Amino acid sequence: MRIVVIIQCLNLGGMEQATARFIALLKSSGNYDVTVLSPHPEGKGGAIFRKIGCQVTGLPYIGPFGLFTNLLLLRKIWSLSPDCIWVVGSSLSACISTLLSPAKRKILSLHFHHTGTYSGMIWKSFYNIIVRVFDIVTYPSNFVRDEAIVLFPRIEQCSFILRNPISNPEIPTNINEKINQSRENEYYLIGNAGWLITRKRWDVFLECCAKVMSQYPHVRALIAGDGPERAQLEEQARILAIHHKITWLGWVQDLSHFYSKIDVLLFNSDADAFGLTPIEAMAQGIPVVVSCTWGGISEAIPNERLGFLIMEHDTDRLSKFICSLVEHPERGREMGFNGKEFVLRLCDNVRIHKFLEQLIGLA
Repeated sequence: MRIVVIIQCLNLGGMEQATARFIALLKSSGNYDVTVLSPHPEGKGGAIFRKIGCQVTGLPYIGPFGLFTNLLLLRKIWSLSPDCIWVVGSSLSACISTLLSPAKRKILSLHFHHTGTYSGMIWKSFYNIIVRVFDIVTYPSNFVRDEAIVLFPRIEQCSFILRNPISNPEIPTNINEKINQSRENEYYLIGNAGWLITRKRWDVFLECCAKVMSQYPHVRALIAGDGPERAQLEEQARILAIHHKITWLGWVQDLSHFYSKIDVLLFNSDADAFGLTPIEAMAQGIPVVVSCTWGGISEAIPNERLGFLIMEHDTDRLSKFICSLVEHPERGREMGFNGKEFVLRLCDNVRIHKFLEQLIGLA
């Protein structure tokens, strides 16, 4: 079966990482030929799709509302003559191109939350288009699907939960030099990974680190990722007098090395449909400490046996919990073990692969 995946952008975010894993599952059976297109220029994420054997094309965004990009995208789709088009993200260009495409099967996967983004009226207009174009709509969490149903009740009839797949990680054989340096003196490492953007609340991460470091001199921080807020965050770290205790790794394509070296993951966000970073850390057996004011992460951390989750950015509570893990490492090991077992069941590759193939054949 020929599948064209149209992804909103080709960066190194969670949406791209999750999509690459879905494609890898499909390609593992040998029954699918997958091409990846994007209505935006290719970023660093293109490499993760090429690594799994996909042809990748990022298009220039041309004209008002990407009008000429739509034409380029549609021309590319027709030249590929796919059996199935799978759109990832809320790209209007992708939806229009899918409507006019020859594919018999049309799937949309939305990885983003609704509240706090566009107005309800815009979402309703968007969903009015969606139900006319797509046979199937998937979401990574019940939380974000429930948001959609409230906005547009008809979406319940054609929508499904498709969790981000997580495999049982292998022990890395090669460790990043910067991470090794952070381990030289047996530091306790607090880590986090992702876009350095306002919504991800790295300011909360730094404040918590400062509070923990003030009590435990051997604590250090590892940050994997980059983004527009980096300079401001580096300045905040200097003001907090912890800049010399932080290693900024930049973008890391394979985070398995990063996860293998941190002692705890501290993740903070204003909104996430189903945050991939804490899920990945849990799969690695890392204890997770999370604050998220709006999102579906509670579906992976329903109780404190699996991780510490609060729905407000209370730096006192977050840092106090991390301090308890520094003092009692056996508690962190137990939490990491419990979390790993739970999330590997929740996001089981075999079950998700089977369900994904069923969805592709439903239309």
